[in-house]
Amino acid sequence: MVTRAYTGQILRFAVILVVLICASHHVVQGSYRCTEYGVGILGLKKSLPVGILKRPNLSSDTVAVLLGDTIQVLSIDITLVSYWVMLEYGYEIVGFPVLDFSDDTTWVKITYNCNDTLEKFAGWVRVDEKVTFVKTWPQILADKPLFFREKEDIRFFSAPNLNSPLRIELFEGHGSRPKHPDYIMYPQRIMGSWMEVIVETPSNYCGRNGWFRKLYGIEKSQQYRAWINFLDRRNRPRVFFYTRGC
Repeated sequence: MVTRAYTGQILRFAVILVVLICASHHVVQGSYRCTEYGVGILGLKKSLPVGILKRPNLSSDTVAVLLGDTIQVLSIDITLVSYWVMLEYGYEIVGFPVLDFSDDTTWVKITYNCNDTLEKFAGWVRVDEKVTFVKTWPQILADKPLFFREKEDIRFFSAPNLNSPLRIELFEGHGSRPKHPDYIMYPQRIMGSWMEVIVETPSNYCGRNGWFRKLYGIEKSQQYRAWINFLDRRNRPRVFFYTRGC
């Protein structure tokens, strides 16, 4: 006879298994494949426990705790591997996507599962300058070689407004990424949700000049100055950067 306790154990194992399967898929896809990027990143200066609360006050209930490489989710009693559910914004450096700020900016609302867009895994963290720091996407992206996260978002403009489209013919990739635009963008300046960039096509980000003749029949890449609308209406980034490799 199946007891309630045994049934509960089975259900709990099923929840953990689903979470781990989703997390493993995220690792295969790459960190920039998170679905929730937030408006910035809450990063960690020290490897200390970080409490995630239900509301932005110290008397609120704790919903999760970051402990080293794991996140203990107290509300459903599971453990997540932090690297699988936090956003990688540097080589093996992960942070929490920031969803909102308290009125006095001493608290930030974060998601501790960057694959969740329904805020099921959301909570508040008090900003402690000794342990944490907050950076917005304009601050993070201002000096990084960039690419558009989604192919359909690739649009260039001659001025920082939607009424100034600029046509740039991008070379298409070869080998493992056929028909994928081969380019990289170097930020020059930012104005609100707009960024002026130097567009290089094909990309020489990894020093591939010697391959251009073989791949494209040209001696060197071409460069164009353009504007891109790098943030969407929710201030989420349309662009990202390689956190490892090219």
